[in-house]
Amino acid sequence: ALARYTARVSSTAIVILIVTGLVAGLLAGLLGIGGSVIMIPVITLGLGADYHLAQAAAMCVNVVVAIPAFYKHYKKKAIRFDVVGRILPGALIAIVVGVMLSDRLPSAVLTRVFGLFLIYAVYINARKLIQHRKGGDEDDEPTHADWLRCSVIGVVVGGAAGLLGIGGGVIAVALIHRFINLPLRHSVAVSSTVMCLTAPVGATRKLMGLDALHHPPLAGLPVDAQTALLVAAVLASTAIVASYIGAHLTHKLPVVYVRAVFTLLLVVACVKMLVG
Repeated sequence: ALARYTARVSSTAIVILIVTGLVAGLLAGLLGIGGSVIMIPVITLGLGADYHLAQAAAMCVNVVVAIPAFYKHYKKKAIRFDVVGRILPGALIAIVVGVMLSDRLPSAVLTRVFGLFLIYAVYINARKLIQHRKGGDEDDEPTHADWLRCSVIGVVVGGAAGLLGIGGGVIAVALIHRFINLPLRHSVAVSSTVMCLTAPVGATRKLMGLDALHHPPLAGLPVDAQTALLVAAVLASTAIVASYIGAHLTHKLPVVYVRAVFTLLLVVACVKMLVG
């Protein structure tokens, strides 16, 4: 299968995917984000592939990237399973609905919507940079993990994940921390756990509908499930290892500088996806 893929694209494209998986995995481990905010712009802008293909591949990689993060948080006993149980039902339903909606939208529309999402991602990361300078943002107030709040968060996160092909961590962590008032460490842990369960569902549904889109190939890459899985396999070959390394380096490196560089990359990607 890999030989058939290499026959479709240049060796340069494969190297780009391998490096992209490495960077996405490292950032996922270091910053607690999904890798889609890196993978989708590279696949669509760097390789010129169809957005739906990039979305399907990224959603598959999100599955393997989420597992190391979940394991890390589980070992540290940071997961609030009561919150996970209340967020999960809405998230599972919404991610399927989001994928079904994305299948009905043209790639150009999804590209613009994803560019708008990157504006939000830039805001979140810039805010965390400012909070780091002020000394953090942990709260000692009681949490508010009632069913209504958790269900609304699940629907919002799942819907965005399915529509855009993201892991949802950038949105989930902010909403859980803000509206449920969980400490940031527990918010990240809950987000990673939910992603472990929603990502496989979303990726499976996206792959099932990919062949029915009948989109023409772009950059020599057919828009079908087989190609998406092959692209995902190349990305995951480095992403899963890099996510372990990133998680280990979280307490070793000055993450604030990594986040600053990452934010600049998001700005560039955002401009290119919105302007074209």
